[in-house]
Amino acid sequence: MLDFKTYSDYVMSMYPQVPAEFHRVVMFCTGDIKKPISDKVSQVFHYQNDSREYGASYTLKSEPILLWGKKGDIEESGVYSEMYKKPHPKKIYNNVEAIVTSKKDLLEIYQNQGHDFIPKTSFNKKKAAREIGFPMIAKSLNSFQSRGVEKVSNSQELQALSADYDLFQEQIKIQDEYRLIFFRGFTTPVTLLAAFHREPINQKSKGLREAMTQEELEEKEASEFKWTQVSLQKFNRPDVFSIASTVFLTNPFLNVVGIDLAFEEDRAYYIEQNITPGLISNVPFLLYKFVYEDAFYSLDSYTVKRLQQLSYVHAVQRMKESDDFEIESLSVLEDFQGLCFKKSTP
Repeated sequence: MLDFKTYSDYVMSMYPQVPAEFHRVVMFCTGDIKKPISDKVSQVFHYQNDSREYGASYTLKSEPILLWGKKGDIEESGVYSEMYKKPHPKKIYNNVEAIVTSKKDLLEIYQNQGHDFIPKTSFNKKKAAREIGFPMIAKSLNSFQSRGVEKVSNSQELQALSADYDLFQEQIKIQDEYRLIFFRGFTTPVTLLAAFHREPINQKSKGLREAMTQEELEEKEASEFKWTQVSLQKFNRPDVFSIASTVFLTNPFLNVVGIDLAFEEDRAYYIEQNITPGLISNVPFLLYKFVYEDAFYSLDSYTVKRLQQLSYVHAVQRMKESDDFEIESLSVLEDFQGLCFKKSTP
């Protein structure tokens, strides 16, 4: 098997020019995206983060656009007022005007639909013990990175929680956690693009799995994880794609989503979803390929090879620069054209 450096150098030497098919999809971003990431994205997308600059270009407004940011930030950015002026984008991906982002709303929808892929859930502190039992996990719906998440072992601990905790779920015996990046286009079926194993590396993230006391779970500590990009093979299974299909069906205008899954033995549980999953490793290049081909036509072989080369370079660079990221094997990045499993949304 070729090593990363040898293969990357080979592709670079064979495909040195920037393909004409690059920069024909706009990615409009909000929020504070670190420069190394924005530089990586800008290699393939026509990167924009200012609605006025976007609105000044009629060429950009005629191209498909991928919206990347929090729903409120996108809505407040002014990009919609510019987008809908003629000429308008050919296609809008992740149109947040019709996407449900509230954790509470999503969990209620999935629970009311009778799906068994979510842990037992309650939004009422007084009813939580009866509806879930102990031990349970208490969260704030506004939390992120597991900030403010507590393991509750008995009624006394439950009653001692502040009013900030408004989501309660059964604690499952998590064996492995993964973040899966899915794409669903206007003509492309539900497709798995990338998979990352998530390994807890600090007390907070481990505490959600292990029997730690409330004092050991410091409220202000965020969960930290080690990420390993893994093969897609193990996720080519009906229950995983059923969860992804349900997520997309609930959000008809959603096209790209990161779904966090926890596995208890062989059973997959939905943890949460994110419409702006991290643009790490080769994710931007996978996104470009699938958005472009959904909006236009199949990329030519030269462009795909160039995307593949960039995929290698940036994935390996991230692995060398960070102790919290690894790549399972070369095969994870090797097959860029046929790497993704597809299953039509039912």
